[in-house]
Amino acid sequence: MNVRIALAFLGTAALALATISLSAHAGPWGLAPGEYYSEFRSSFFAAHDYADQNGDRRALAGGGLVQGRSLVSYNEVGWKKRLSFILGIPAESITRRYASGADTSYRPTATGLGDGLVGLRYRLLDGKTGVAIELDWKPPLGYDRNLYVSSHGDSVHSRGADGSLDFNRLKQIGSPTLGDGQQDVTLALHAGAALPALRGFFEASGGYKYRFEKPSDQIVGSADLGVWVRPSFLVAGRYQGEIATQSTEGGTLDPDWHRVGPTVIYRVDDRMDLIASSLFTITGTNTLHYPEYFVGVAFKNTKLNRLQGFLGGTKAP
Repeated sequence: MNVRIALAFLGTAALALATISLSAHAGPWGLAPGEYYSEFRSSFFAAHDYADQNGDRRALAGGGLVQGRSLVSYNEVGWKKRLSFILGIPAESITRRYASGADTSYRPTATGLGDGLVGLRYRLLDGKTGVAIELDWKPPLGYDRNLYVSSHGDSVHSRGADGSLDFNRLKQIGSPTLGDGQQDVTLALHAGAALPALRGFFEASGGYKYRFEKPSDQIVGSADLGVWVRPSFLVAGRYQGEIATQSTEGGTLDPDWHRVGPTVIYRVDDRMDLIASSLFTITGTNTLHYPEYFVGVAFKNTKLNRLQGFLGGTKAP
């Protein structure tokens, strides 16, 4: 039965490539030297509207929608006694489809590698309570970072009612890009606790993202609550958010967003997880508003128990 479920799930995953955040199910419980966690994830989203600088939802400039697909490889390896090395690589495809009545033959698509992830996580505590500090570097991986518009008319439509440049409209009318187009460094603190009474665990993180170029720096955070409803099935709720530290360029450049959603994990055995999840934008500014759907598979070798976060195995605490 386990093999049939695994093959069916992997078949579904192979059909769904989509845009996805590089933040995986990592947390405060780290890996010992020689242990590893490798996750391959895909997802899909379609955005018909966006949240403007006031948080109001509006149709995309030019109508239609933005579709995104990607396949991400996320890897964490125990390097030193308390130190893990992290590497993430996304392959992405973004397509802009305009509304009927517009030039529907014009469907610009960008495909390639997006923004990578290179990080180090240092464990401070590692028991029923876990605490770790993480330093991440996000470099663009070779895609075209420039925004292009196809005509002078599109350039005019990229401006707001007062005539100033509206970066939301510019990004929606211009050519698709596969990332933010700049490097940034994030320092974050992770904390978590096993919850034996609930047969689960809780994790939370908070940090600061320093950007070397525009847009402005951000405060980042996340929280997860996972409960084992059956010996092989984990159900979790997830929150992720980013808040800009200042408002620049007329208030239309710097994004804020908050997303929540469920995660279900089928633990095939100590070395393999099958993952399905989704995230929904609940509020934000200067950001696309959409649901995103994920599927993935994780391979691992770890001595963590089932109440020590998403990287754990099947053994009892």
